[in-house]
Amino acid sequence: MAAVLESAMRPLQTGPKQAPWAYFHGLHVLAIDGFMMNVPKTAVNVIVFGMPSNGSGTAAFPQIRVVACRDRESAPTEGRDGVAEAGQMVVCTLL
Repeated sequence: MAAVLESAMRPLQTGPKQAPWAYFHGLHVLAIDGFMMNVPKTAVNVIVFGMPSNGSGTAAFPQIRVVACRDRESAPTEGRDGVAEAGQMVVCTLL
């Protein structure tokens, strides 16, 4: 996942005159969002990502949390992945 994020994320080099919609009172506007996804249940994935659980039991597959920072100009600029138990705000601090 990290390799996919690295290949897709790229910073844009424009300013408020070229992209006024991407700025608010002179500050560059960024959006941060995340999602969870299942990964194959292999021994390595279980060790690295763990098996999420709740009051009903353990999940069927390990899960990974992906958080991305998107530039309002047009493209995602940076992303990180982490274990499912790490909250979105925790993974966001890695951006």
